[in-house]
Amino acid sequence: MDLFVALIAFAAALLGGLVQGVMARHVERKKFFEEKKAKVYADFVSALGVIAFSPPGSAESIAAKASLASLRIQIALYGSKDVIRALASIFIKYEDFSSLEAQNSLRDAVWAMRRDIAGKFEFTQGVDSYGLIFGSAREEKLK
Repeated sequence: MDLFVALIAFAAALLGGLVQGVMARHVERKKFFEEKKAKVYADFVSALGVIAFSPPGSAESIAAKASLASLRIQIALYGSKDVIRALASIFIKYEDFSSLEAQNSLRDAVWAMRRDIAGKFEFTQGVDSYGLIFGSAREEKLK
């Protein structure tokens, strides 16, 4: 009887250890991808900021546009379905970000990134978010 109890305890400890190992691996993998995704999204938004506030054709603007190519691939790997769909639509429809429609689509894609990282939250769309991303000088286009 003591041997049976010891075997049950051993099997339970072994099973508990296996479950804990699998769960820890799952949590670490999820954490890795969430951190990667957050960094890629932040780098993408940073590059957009450089493009929006640099003179067209400047070295900074050209470098930021070049980095977008790499970041788009990384977003394809790590991004959510909604973010990938939003960005794909933008890059299919628009050659550059100079039109109001392209900028509005980019703004919406940035908010999709934020929702993907933060989950549900309150935010405002419209003039205030547009100005935050593209600058107050361009807010007049929305009014």
